[in-house]
Amino acid sequence: MDLDTREAARNALRAEREVWRARLRAAPLDQAARRALAESYRSRCSLDQAGRWGLLVADGSTVEERRLFARYLVRTNRDDPDGILRSLEIPKTMSPSDYDPHGAIVELAEYLQEERRLFDEGNEQLGDVSDDSFSIEDLVELSCIAAAVGVIGTGFAVLLALLLGGERDLLLPIALGGLGLTTLFILSLCVYLPTSYVMSRRRARAPIRWR
Repeated sequence: MDLDTREAARNALRAEREVWRARLRAAPLDQAARRALAESYRSRCSLDQAGRWGLLVADGSTVEERRLFARYLVRTNRDDPDGILRSLEIPKTMSPSDYDPHGAIVELAEYLQEERRLFDEGNEQLGDVSDDSFSIEDLVELSCIAAAVGVIGTGFAVLLALLLGGERDLLLPIALGGLGLTTLFILSLCVYLPTSYVMSRRRARAPIRWR
Protein backbone atom coordinates (compact mmCIF):
# COMPACT_ATOMS: atom_id res chain seq x y z
CA MET A 1 0.00 0.00 0.00
CA ASP A 2 1.58 3.31 -1.05
CA LEU A 3 1.64 6.51 1.01
CA ASP A 4 -1.33 8.10 -0.75
CA THR A 5 -3.45 5.00 -0.21
CA ARG A 6 -2.53 4.80 3.48
CA GLU A 7 -3.27 8.48 3.98
CA ALA A 8 -6.62 8.10 2.25
CA ALA A 9 -7.44 5.14 4.50
CA ARG A 10 -6.53 7.12 7.63
CA ASN A 11 -8.66 10.05 6.53
CA ALA A 12 -11.59 7.75 5.82
CA LEU A 13 -11.20 6.17 9.27
CA ARG A 14 -11.13 9.58 10.96
CA ALA A 15 -14.22 10.65 9.05
CA GLU A 16 -16.04 7.46 10.03
CA ARG A 17 -15.18 7.93 13.69
CA GLU A 18 -16.26 11.55 13.58
CA VAL A 19 -19.66 10.45 12.30
CA TRP A 20 -20.08 8.17 15.33
CA ARG A 21 -18.91 10.91 17.70
CA ALA A 22 -21.36 13.36 16.17
CA ARG A 23 -24.11 10.82 16.82
CA LEU A 24 -23.01 10.61 20.46
CA ARG A 25 -22.98 14.36 20.87
CA ALA A 26 -26.55 14.42 19.61
CA ALA A 27 -27.63 11.30 21.53
CA PRO A 28 -25.21 10.38 24.38
CA LEU A 29 -27.09 7.12 25.08
CA ASP A 30 -26.57 5.79 21.55
CA GLN A 31 -25.16 2.35 22.37
CA ALA A 32 -24.60 1.43 18.73
CA ALA A 33 -22.34 4.47 18.24
CA ARG A 34 -20.31 3.64 21.34
CA ARG A 35 -19.93 0.02 20.34
CA ALA A 36 -18.90 1.00 16.80
CA LEU A 37 -16.23 3.36 18.13
CA ALA A 38 -14.93 0.73 20.53
CA GLU A 39 -14.66 -1.82 17.75
CA SER A 40 -13.00 0.69 15.44
CA TYR A 41 -10.24 1.46 17.94
CA ARG A 42 -9.91 -2.15 19.02
CA SER A 43 -9.29 -3.19 15.44
CA ARG A 44 -6.33 -0.76 15.39
CA CYS A 45 -5.03 -2.00 18.78
CA SER A 46 -5.91 1.28 20.51
CA LEU A 47 -7.14 -0.53 23.57
CA ASP A 48 -7.39 2.56 25.76
CA GLN A 49 -9.85 4.02 23.26
CA ALA A 50 -11.74 0.75 23.08
CA GLY A 51 -12.11 0.95 26.84
CA ARG A 52 -13.18 4.56 26.59
CA TRP A 53 -15.99 4.05 24.13
CA GLY A 54 -17.03 0.60 25.30
CA LEU A 55 -17.15 1.52 28.98
CA LEU A 56 -20.85 2.38 29.09
CA VAL A 57 -21.89 -0.53 26.87
CA ALA A 58 -22.81 -3.84 28.46
CA ASP A 59 -19.91 -6.23 27.72
CA GLY A 60 -18.49 -3.50 25.48
CA SER A 61 -14.94 -3.59 26.87
CA THR A 62 -12.49 -5.86 28.65
CA VAL A 63 -10.89 -5.33 32.05
CA GLU A 64 -7.57 -4.60 30.36
CA GLU A 65 -9.17 -1.96 28.13
CA ARG A 66 -10.86 -0.29 31.06
CA ARG A 67 -7.60 -0.23 33.03
CA LEU A 68 -5.82 1.34 30.07
CA PHE A 69 -8.57 3.90 29.75
CA ALA A 70 -8.11 4.76 33.43
CA ARG A 71 -4.36 5.10 32.89
CA TYR A 72 -4.79 7.58 30.07
CA LEU A 73 -7.40 9.55 31.99
CA VAL A 74 -4.80 10.01 34.70
CA ARG A 75 -2.01 10.88 32.26
CA THR A 76 -4.17 13.49 30.56
CA ASN A 77 -5.36 14.92 33.90
CA ARG A 78 -8.95 14.04 33.09
CA ASP A 79 -9.53 11.73 36.04
CA ASP A 80 -11.86 14.18 37.80
CA PRO A 81 -15.65 13.70 37.44
CA ASP A 82 -16.02 16.47 34.84
CA GLY A 83 -13.05 15.18 32.84
CA ILE A 84 -14.44 11.65 32.79
CA LEU A 85 -17.84 12.82 31.53
CA ARG A 86 -16.26 15.02 28.86
CA SER A 87 -14.16 12.08 27.67
CA LEU A 88 -17.27 9.94 27.42
CA GLU A 89 -19.33 12.64 25.66
CA ILE A 90 -21.80 12.66 28.56
CA PRO A 91 -23.49 15.94 29.58
CA LYS A 92 -23.07 16.84 33.25
CA THR A 93 -26.81 17.35 33.53
CA MET A 94 -27.55 13.70 32.73
CA SER A 95 -28.35 11.31 35.57
CA PRO A 96 -25.88 8.43 36.23
CA SER A 97 -28.80 6.03 36.33
CA ASP A 98 -29.46 6.88 32.68
CA TYR A 99 -25.96 6.63 31.22
CA ASP A 100 -24.39 4.11 33.60
CA PRO A 101 -26.98 1.62 34.85
CA HIS A 102 -24.33 -1.11 35.20
CA GLY A 103 -22.03 0.89 37.52
CA ALA A 104 -19.08 0.87 35.13
CA ILE A 105 -17.79 4.22 36.38
CA VAL A 106 -17.73 2.93 39.95
CA GLU A 107 -15.36 0.19 38.80
CA LEU A 108 -13.39 2.73 36.78
CA ALA A 109 -12.92 4.87 39.89
CA GLU A 110 -11.00 2.01 41.54
CA TYR A 111 -8.68 1.75 38.55
CA LEU A 112 -8.23 5.53 38.56
CA GLN A 113 -7.08 5.53 42.19
CA GLU A 114 -4.48 2.85 41.47
CA GLU A 115 -3.25 4.55 38.29
CA ARG A 116 -3.04 7.93 40.02
CA ARG A 117 -0.95 6.40 42.82
CA LEU A 118 1.44 4.77 40.35
CA PHE A 119 1.67 7.94 38.27
CA ASP A 120 2.47 10.13 41.28
CA GLU A 121 5.09 7.67 42.52
CA GLY A 122 6.71 7.66 39.09
CA ASN A 123 6.84 11.47 39.03
CA GLU A 124 8.47 11.54 42.46
CA GLN A 125 11.17 9.13 41.29
CA LEU A 126 11.66 11.16 38.10
CA GLY A 127 12.04 14.30 40.17
CA ASP A 128 14.72 12.69 42.35
CA VAL A 129 16.76 11.59 39.35
CA SER A 130 16.38 14.89 37.53
CA ASP A 131 17.37 16.94 40.57
CA ASP A 132 20.61 14.98 40.81
CA SER A 133 21.36 15.34 37.11
CA PHE A 134 21.36 19.16 37.00
CA SER A 135 22.17 21.83 39.54
CA ILE A 136 22.88 25.54 39.85
CA GLU A 137 26.54 24.69 40.30
CA ASP A 138 26.52 23.10 36.86
CA LEU A 139 25.05 26.26 35.38
CA VAL A 140 27.64 28.47 37.09
CA GLU A 141 30.46 26.24 35.89
CA LEU A 142 29.25 26.33 32.31
CA SER A 143 28.80 30.10 32.49
CA CYS A 144 32.39 30.52 33.70
CA ILE A 145 33.64 28.38 30.84
CA ALA A 146 31.60 30.44 28.39
CA ALA A 147 32.97 33.67 29.87
CA ALA A 148 36.54 32.40 29.61
CA VAL A 149 35.99 31.40 26.00
CA GLY A 150 34.50 34.82 25.28
CA VAL A 151 37.43 36.70 26.86
CA ILE A 152 39.94 34.59 24.95
CA GLY A 153 37.99 35.16 21.75
CA THR A 154 37.90 38.91 22.35
CA GLY A 155 41.64 39.01 23.00
CA PHE A 156 42.27 37.03 19.85
CA ALA A 157 40.12 39.46 17.85
CA VAL A 158 42.05 42.43 19.20
CA LEU A 159 45.42 40.74 18.51
CA LEU A 160 44.33 39.86 15.00
CA ALA A 161 43.27 43.46 14.37
CA LEU A 162 46.70 44.70 15.52
CA LEU A 163 48.57 42.21 13.35
CA LEU A 164 46.54 43.22 10.33
CA GLY A 165 47.35 46.85 10.91
CA GLY A 166 43.96 47.88 12.15
CA GLU A 167 43.37 51.35 13.53
CA ARG A 168 43.83 51.66 17.26
CA ASP A 169 40.58 53.59 17.45
CA LEU A 170 38.80 50.43 16.35
CA LEU A 171 40.26 48.24 19.09
CA LEU A 172 37.88 49.45 21.80
CA PRO A 173 34.73 48.83 19.70
CA ILE A 174 36.09 45.39 18.78
CA ALA A 175 36.77 44.55 22.43
CA LEU A 176 33.37 45.85 23.56
CA GLY A 177 31.69 43.93 20.74
CA GLY A 178 33.42 40.74 21.79
CA LEU A 179 32.43 41.23 25.42
CA GLY A 180 28.87 42.00 24.35
CA LEU A 181 28.65 38.80 22.36
CA THR A 182 30.08 36.90 25.32
CA THR A 183 27.47 38.40 27.64
CA LEU A 184 24.70 37.55 25.18
CA PHE A 185 25.99 33.98 24.93
CA ILE A 186 26.06 33.59 28.71
CA LEU A 187 22.53 34.95 29.06
CA SER A 188 21.31 32.62 26.32
CA LEU A 189 22.96 29.72 28.11
CA CYS A 190 21.32 30.70 31.39
CA VAL A 191 17.91 30.68 29.71
CA TYR A 192 18.42 27.63 27.51
CA LEU A 193 19.74 25.17 30.08
CA PRO A 194 16.95 25.53 32.69
CA THR A 195 14.33 25.58 29.93
CA SER A 196 15.80 22.47 28.34
CA TYR A 197 15.84 20.80 31.73
CA VAL A 198 12.18 21.58 32.42
CA MET A 199 11.07 20.49 28.93
CA SER A 200 12.98 17.21 29.24
CA ARG A 201 11.05 16.44 32.41
CA ARG A 202 7.77 17.31 30.72
CA ARG A 203 8.59 15.09 27.74
CA ALA A 204 9.49 12.24 30.07
CA ARG A 205 6.08 12.37 31.72
CA ALA A 206 4.09 13.57 28.70
CA PRO A 207 0.73 11.89 28.35
CA ILE A 208 -0.43 10.21 25.21
CA ARG A 209 -3.06 12.37 23.58
CA TRP A 210 -6.31 11.03 22.23
CA ARG A 211 -7.20 11.24 18.60
